[in-house]
Formats: sequence, C-alpha cells, structure tokens
Amino acid sequence: MKDDSNSLRKFPPDLLAASGVPILAGALASSWIFSLHGWHWVIAYCCALLIAITGAVFLFRAKLPLYRLHRFFTFGSRHLPAASVPLYRLGCRLSITGISFAVLLLMVRLVNQ
Repeated sequence: MKDDSNSLRKFPPDLLAASGVPILAGALASSWIFSLHGWHWVIAYCCALLIAITGAVFLFRAKLPLYRLHRFFTFGSRHLPAASVPLYRLGCRLSITGISFAVLLLMVRLVNQ
C-alpha cells in the first residue's frame, strides 16, 4: 500500500497562504503578463485561444453521445454517460482557463496602449 502521509495534497491551505507563495507567484505572473509586447503577446494570445479551442473540442467529444440522440440543448453533465463526464469537466476547465487568459491579455493590452 502506498504511504501518502508525506503528500503535498495534505499540506494545510492556511499555511500555504501565510507563507506568501501565492503572493509571490501572483507578482511574478502579473509582471510577466504586463511585460508582453509584440510577437510575445501574439504568441501568448494564440496559446490562450488554443487552450480554449481544445476545451471546446473536448466538450464536443463529451457531448457527442447526446448529439447522436438528437439532444442538443442540454446543460451540465447530468445527462451524459458516465464515461464522458471526466472529459466534459476537463473541457469546461480548459475553456474557462483559455477564455479567462485571453480576456486578461486583451485587458492588459488595452491598458498598456
């Protein structure tokens, strides 16, 4: 049996927040985002769109069994087969992440002009 007593998943979230690691990571990420100009910004925006499109493809693949039954207007994973639920959740996460990153890049671009 695997010993999970030393796992990082059991690290207390309050100690992580108090350590300052999230603040340091946020500061580094925001400085990187605000320093993007020219081709670097275009590449980052293309990556954000690629992530969002990949999420949309995963959502389509997860919903394909429902589309074959001519059920087009369902929301959520309640009507999906059990095998498609993880793919649906991954697609949702990727779509939200990609769209959020693209919107963030656009807002930073408008502020920096």
